[in-house]
Amino acid sequence: MTKPRLERAIMTQELWVDVLPWRNDPLVYVWSRTGRPISLNEHRAWFEARKYKLADEPIFSYHENNLLVGMARLDKVAEDAFEVSLLVNPNQRSGGYGKQILADVCVYFLLNKSSDLKLIAVVHQDNLVSQSLFTGLGFNPMSVQKHFKTFIFSRG
Repeated sequence: MTKPRLERAIMTQELWVDVLPWRNDPLVYVWSRTGRPISLNEHRAWFEARKYKLADEPIFSYHENNLLVGMARLDKVAEDAFEVSLLVNPNQRSGGYGKQILADVCVYFLLNKSSDLKLIAVVHQDNLVSQSLFTGLGFNPMSVQKHFKTFIFSRG
């Protein structure tokens, strides 16, 4: 039996609050750069500032049968590089959604961003599940800095 195809949309303001508990799940924030939960005010302020960049730096929501299962975003981190970040609904973990979402983001990047641009991911060096996800979809280790590995997507 094949999985239904995920539907991608631009993240709406109505969904911003829905993903905060995902972000603050201990199995998520332990791997984050802050290493701690964030407040609703921090979360709202970040999204409020970020919404003006959606045309060039999209934040996607992913739905299966109208259920929000994940999100991904592309952040411009340098003139020649975008960083991809993912979150999967904790209630939907181990369902293959991370792989589907990352694969979709990579296709989006290839189709919509110049070949001069790099796609990178920054993963905690102890987060072996995420490292496996990224390497399995064509990301190669590039560097390690302060407990985080940077991976670069191979376009070929």
